[in-house]
Amino acid sequence: MENRHADARRTDTMTPKGIPQQLGPKLKAIRLHLGYTLEQMAEAVGKTGASRRTRVHEWETGKRQPDLTCLLAYSRLASVSTDCLIDDHLDLALGGAQS
Repeated sequence: MENRHADARRTDTMTPKGIPQQLGPKLKAIRLHLGYTLEQMAEAVGKTGASRRTRVHEWETGKRQPDLTCLLAYSRLASVSTDCLIDDHLDLALGGAQS
């Protein structure tokens, strides 16, 4: 019973589908921190095809969610844990300027 109440507190900032509300802004912050364009970010996370720029934009605006492979790529590029990306209660801490 105790765990159910803890879970309810953990999801209070998520959409009804359980999607973190801060995921998109965090993904955009990573891209901007890296100095990447939408096209460069799509390439960096392994997206191909004509709509890859659109896909990254949709992730950043919350219209779509990236698959797990892309989330892992984001976390590795930014040197942050995937927990940080998907947990609205954790702040995104990006390192120094990229070269």
